[in-house]
Amino acid sequence: MSPAWLAFLKRPTIENVQISPDGTRLAVAERATAIKVPVLIVHGKLDARVDIAHARRMTKALRQAGVEVESHEYTNAGHGLMLDADKVDFYTRLLAFLAKHTQARTGAGARTADAQ
Repeated sequence: MSPAWLAFLKRPTIENVQISPDGTRLAVAERATAIKVPVLIVHGKLDARVDIAHARRMTKALRQAGVEVESHEYTNAGHGLMLDADKVDFYTRLLAFLAKHTQARTGAGARTADAQ
């Protein structure tokens, strides 16, 4: 990773829009209308790297764009889940989200254990 990217990643995130070292505008919430699949957003309220306001803004933007979004905030989590209870909750939510929004392929396009 380039020194410019390392410096960028170490900066505290304050604004919704940042400019990356290569000049690319990074404003994910502005691109919510381009997202056409359901989204799961989880965020720690104690995250010192990425302010929770970003997750909230993205959730709001997705909902306004008509995108199905599920979001959850972890009260005692930072930029990662450290508590076992949070990890169990997250993976339970993730599995439920995937079960709801994905389906097993059946028929001619499906791969079976025998075909592998």
